[in-house]
Amino acid sequence: MKKYPHNSFYHHDSFGKKKFAIRQKLAIQILSKFLNMFEYFYLLNKSINYGNLKNDTSLEAERLMSCIEILFTLGMIENEQHKAILEELIYDEAFNGLQKDTKTVAILIESKLRKKILELRDS
Repeated sequence: MKKYPHNSFYHHDSFGKKKFAIRQKLAIQILSKFLNMFEYFYLLNKSINYGNLKNDTSLEAERLMSCIEILFTLGMIENEQHKAILEELIYDEAFNGLQKDTKTVAILIESKLRKKILELRDS
């Protein structure tokens, strides 16, 4: 098993209550901001692609404004394969959560991320 920094999200199961609560709150805030931007760009891209059967026009600004990298920095997630897996989970849940309560979806994603991070740590 690879060693990860003790303060990383890979070891959230050993955080004290206060440390866990602070990290969790920050993660949910970052995810909420991401979800707001995701929904905005989803609707904007849908409008831009109106009548475009390929639906292949997207905005580079969406990628540049994503908060996911901040979440990875906070959690000390540096493994590119892990980032790709976690990012896919985030986007899948964001898409499934369109037009739902942002905070509820952010909490759901944060919970699923914690579980997946432990799986990645232990694999």
